[in-house]
Amino acid sequence: MLVKLIKNQKGALSTTFAVLLPLILIVMALVLDGFRIFVLKHELQSVVDSSALAGASAVEGKLTIDPVTGLSTGNDKLALDANMADIYAVQLLNENIAAHNFTGQGINNIQIVEHHAIDKNVDGTLDGYFIKVTANIDSLLYGQLTGAGKTIQINREAEAVADKD
Repeated sequence: MLVKLIKNQKGALSTTFAVLLPLILIVMALVLDGFRIFVLKHELQSVVDSSALAGASAVEGKLTIDPVTGLSTGNDKLALDANMADIYAVQLLNENIAAHNFTGQGINNIQIVEHHAIDKNVDGTLDGYFIKVTANIDSLLYGQLTGAGKTIQINREAEAVADKD
């Protein structure tokens, strides 16, 4: 009787399925939450990239005039107006954050850590823009399993250089 019961395979698939189903669901939830975080990080990066490009677009021509002749020396340069670059970059960042509805998707506390015009090619004129943003992404499962908690802090930064041609 005992041997007959041990050899009986009826219901073995149901038992295996019942044991593995919770494990499969947890792994699927982990993968989906991780993928959601990955996508949101890259969406935020594209917003930060566009803000850096907006800041770098605040270019103005700087003519270098010879004080004796009053003519251009031929060393004319394009330079950033640092104040306009800040305005362009921050305004576009705020518009894009609102347009992407990041808070509705689980990105909270988006803050600009640093932003300024830069002299990328070290020639004495501002020709680029740098911006760094920090944010928190709500995590349903991934953050708790990795020890990061319910929110994962991310930093995104971008740098753009004005095209001088």
